[in-house]
Amino acid sequence: MVIRLTATPSATSRHTGQARLWTWTPHQQQAPPRLPCRDCCPTQHTSITLTSSDDQGRENGVIVGTFWTGEPVISDLTLERAGLTDLEVSWTKEAGVQIDSYILSYKLADGMASSMDLTPAPGADDTSATMSGLLPYANYTITLTSSGQANQQIGFIKGTFWTESVISGLTLIWAGIDDLEVAWSKRDGYQIGSYILSYEPADGTGTPVDLTDPPAAGTTSATVSGLLPYTSYNITLNSTDDQGRQNGHTIGTFSTESAISGLTLERAGLTDLEVSWTKEAGVQIDSYTLSYEPADGTGTSKNLDPAPAADDLSDIVSGLLPYTSYTLTLNSTDDQSRQTGHTIGTFRTEPVISGLTLVRAGVDDLEVSWTKDPDFQIDSYTLSYEPADGTGTPNNLDPAPAADVTSTTVSGLLPYTSYILTLNSTDQGRQNGHTIGTFKTESAISDLTLDGGGMDQLVVSWGKAQGSQISRYSLSYKPVDGTGSYRDRELDPPAADATSATVSGLLPGISYTITLTSFQPLGNAGRRKRSEQDRKNGVITRTFRTESAVVNVECAEGIMTIAIPRVALPGVDVDSMHLLNASCVATVDDDFVTMETRLEECGTRRQISGEDKFIFSNEAIADEVIDGSGAVIHQGVSLPFQCEFLRQFDITQGGDIMFVIPPPRFEIVDAEGEMTLEMRTYKSPDFGASYKSTDFPIKVTPDDRLNFGLSVTSPLDNVELFARDCVSTPSTDPNDSPRVDIIVDGCEVAATLEKDNGLSNDTALYYTVAAFGFPNSIEQNLVYFHCTMIVCFKDNPNSRCSQGCISSVRGRRDTSGSGGQDGRVRRDSNGDTSGGQDGRVRRDTSGGQDGRVRRDTSGGQDGRVRRDTSGGQDGRVRRDTSGGRDGRVRRDTSGGQDGRVRRDSHQDHQGRISQGPFELQFEDEAGAGPAGVPVGTMFGAFLGVVGIMALLIVAVLLVLAFRRKKRQDDDTVGLDNKAFQTWWRMTTIDTSNTKA
Repeated sequence: MVIRLTATPSATSRHTGQARLWTWTPHQQQAPPRLPCRDCCPTQHTSITLTSSDDQGRENGVIVGTFWTGEPVISDLTLERAGLTDLEVSWTKEAGVQIDSYILSYKLADGMASSMDLTPAPGADDTSATMSGLLPYANYTITLTSSGQANQQIGFIKGTFWTESVISGLTLIWAGIDDLEVAWSKRDGYQIGSYILSYEPADGTGTPVDLTDPPAAGTTSATVSGLLPYTSYNITLNSTDDQGRQNGHTIGTFSTESAISGLTLERAGLTDLEVSWTKEAGVQIDSYTLSYEPADGTGTSKNLDPAPAADDLSDIVSGLLPYTSYTLTLNSTDDQSRQTGHTIGTFRTEPVISGLTLVRAGVDDLEVSWTKDPDFQIDSYTLSYEPADGTGTPNNLDPAPAADVTSTTVSGLLPYTSYILTLNSTDQGRQNGHTIGTFKTESAISDLTLDGGGMDQLVVSWGKAQGSQISRYSLSYKPVDGTGSYRDRELDPPAADATSATVSGLLPGISYTITLTSFQPLGNAGRRKRSEQDRKNGVITRTFRTESAVVNVECAEGIMTIAIPRVALPGVDVDSMHLLNASCVATVDDDFVTMETRLEECGTRRQISGEDKFIFSNEAIADEVIDGSGAVIHQGVSLPFQCEFLRQFDITQGGDIMFVIPPPRFEIVDAEGEMTLEMRTYKSPDFGASYKSTDFPIKVTPDDRLNFGLSVTSPLDNVELFARDCVSTPSTDPNDSPRVDIIVDGCEVAATLEKDNGLSNDTALYYTVAAFGFPNSIEQNLVYFHCTMIVCFKDNPNSRCSQGCISSVRGRRDTSGSGGQDGRVRRDSNGDTSGGQDGRVRRDTSGGQDGRVRRDTSGGQDGRVRRDTSGGQDGRVRRDTSGGRDGRVRRDTSGGQDGRVRRDSHQDHQGRISQGPFELQFEDEAGAGPAGVPVGTMFGAFLGVVGIMALLIVAVLLVLAFRRKKRQDDDTVGLDNKAFQTWWRMTTIDTSNTKA
């Protein structure tokens, strides 16, 4: 065969030349020759004719083509955007080449339609164009031709691109064991005539199958059923328009559910694992295979023999290594050996050792123990330890624990540091056990204790571990109620060798959390920062409370007085304090700010509340002081206080009669906590409901019995209550005459007194006693009960409580009014205060006129403020200077005021509470007065100023005055010149009961 190839310049070329002819005899697999570039003009069209002849020279074939022989002028036809009915393409044009026009034609790539030219054609300067009106999801061949001068073609490029599908996003909705539900999206505005959905196994083991009932044209979901479990399928969805042309295509691969699932560990043993699984209902399983292998890849996979039976849902894999993770794989097959299920899990056998436990923690060592299974061999242990905060590296204990031990001690540790201890065991070099624990060494300091303090400071001490090194301390404190932030006393910390410190600048009556931190040197500190030169080796924290500041509000006849401790007024300009009338200024000493006014002076306001109360109020005021720059130098404060006068209108006398109702309780403040003593009067002998303050005075007859109870409430469980003395008088004064003794030195002396032993216990005592009166005192026949109670610790064999009744010490008290007690404090041999009144607040009936509180020279040594009761009536508080060392105002425990009692040097706590009045009525007097009497209770308030507070402080003055007496002969009324006045002062109320 001979082949001739002729190249002739095109007639449209700007260059002319003669035709060239090449002739060759092709050999097997030999290609035609490449035309040399020198034979063609570099920028012309060349017509190439290829003619073939047989071996006899007869021509048997010819083809002709015209080609551009120069460099491409346009190139890179690229799809920019495909729409449902349009395609946007772009191309590249060579720089410096002149193009006069373009022709862009397009046609379906499958040849089903003829070519169409884009109208209008792209402009000569364009490098992109968009063809519209196309079919969705159709493949188009696009041809772009460029022409130069004289309409000579100088460029040609082509490409094939798809328009977008009308349908998309084939998505799995739900997968079952043998079916798959899928959904897809359809573009709005396009007609779909029909769908074709086919599916086939994704692994190529089957042929495509069309869904017998294809999705309806208006749907966007379908379910494919009859599939194999645990098999992946390729699902293909095609759509056509109403003319049968394809306009959509989407595809997805989804898997049916496994017939088995949820491989779960039921039990892990040292050498076996028991697992279970779930099988889908209705699925036929012919056989299982369960394989296992070490999860770390150190072994080969093994099949469990025998395999689980077809109807099994659990099995046990035995012969495993202790403390080893295994990967277990379970497969199921049907009766045609097709896999229908697969589930896998990784589980660990139990270790030979377990339960790493702290036996003892020292300052620098930790002793731990563990449990070992006796049926397994251990050749060796390794125990490593490292700080739990990651600041150090693991260290191995050297020497390691012996193979036959189950405890060891790690020494050389840092104090107050948490360590992670890891213990591993091996057998023949294979690990067969592992246990881990985090434990903390003891603090180098301990036992933070309150040694003393006051209203503005706390003195604490602590213990230091022997041999521990301390380079410095840090001491911080914060109010427990969260009202402030921690203040760190770094500028003045305790010395490194100190074991006590004083925290100053505190507020009174506030609980503080105190934290003491110790540090030890790291060694070779050099020039490092202090924070890098040592490390924490101890922390102790406890909560302590400063002493409460006491605001004294005194209400005498026509006078109100308020005394505020200076420590309760931090940041206040106390020297400028005054009442509502600024001319009424305060008297200031080192301890108190005192202001006094008569009821009609200093801006005192009068108010009538209802029909039974007069209220006189004023305010203790400190003005805010601001400097020139607007900074507050002294904070302002306004402290309202008032006196309330309660009255009862008496028909017989035609005037006002007022009663004082003693408060039923007070608190004992102790280092171990706070205890509340309480006395209640009950309405019936079952001691259920008690009388309220509004019920007094309680009307009783000689035939009635009075039911009263004594109790103590304490956070401690080792205390007991003892009723030492109970006496009845016609007034709130327990030393008044006449009087009736009910209990004396623990002995029940009243003939009608009965104790309810069934209800009484260590902390509550319940009694009933017949009613009685004092006919010779005042016609009102008022009776008050006064009980002195002692709280003891049960474990103190020398306490007053343990001694019980001491009948030889005292006899029955004189009820005639002519006797009475000397009131002095006596000390029993056991250290208890047995009821004396020396140096305490008491009423002296010897005829004094001013009632001022003066120095008690009868033996008091603590400098407490006491009431001189020599007959005076103004009730003012002054400083006792008879030998007191600290000059603080404290509660006198002999009088039973509603306030606090501080602990004496002995362990027992004593307090007196009064209850009443009870009004005795005889039959001929019943109805002479009103049935009910409005009653109030006098009280003061605690004040701790933190910032600016408005605190109402109230005291109540109750006066019994000029009561007319009946004359028995004609029942007329005469005037008795006997007057009686009583006053009351409560010194403290806990801050938790104070509202600003």
